[in-house]
Amino acid sequence: NTDLYVIGARPAQGKTALLINMANRAGVSSGLISAEQARDQIGLRMISLNGEISAHKLRNSSIDDEGWAKVTTSLSIMTDKKIHIYDKPAPTIIDVTREARRIKFQHNIKILYVDYIQRIKPSNSRLPKHEQIEEVVMSLKELARELEIPVVALSQVNREVEKRENKRPGMSDL
Repeated sequence: NTDLYVIGARPAQGKTALLINMANRAGVSSGLISAEQARDQIGLRMISLNGEISAHKLRNSSIDDEGWAKVTTSLSIMTDKKIHIYDKPAPTIIDVTREARRIKFQHNIKILYVDYIQRIKPSNSRLPKHEQIEEVVMSLKELARELEIPVVALSQVNREVEKRENKRPGMSDL
């Protein structure tokens, strides 16, 4: 509790899939702030995970009778999960803070997931980009302390890492 965890990776490495899996398996009431995907997309991904159904088949509605049985089972599993999704596109850090407080007090969430830091707008968009991101990160840490819950946030790493011989990202790449 009160900690901020930042998970960083290069683009297209499965950060959102990891976060959805974490929320899906948390076993506690949780909040998911998604500036990256709409709640419908997240829901389809969770149906796919819980029912062990191909997400591609689910999106294209090319599911056989066995697949529909899995969808039904998956939906029944999901009704017991307490995951509260906020999916406003490009929210401000003020929106994120307000929504996190609301779901904490209405649903007593035990953890908050944020997808992803660079998509959250700071309160002052005139600041240099690194200071904008610093404001968002500091606000998420303050939120974790205020609500006394862990906050897990995703971050893309700097694309410059692709140009290096050793492509493993470091702290300075966040």
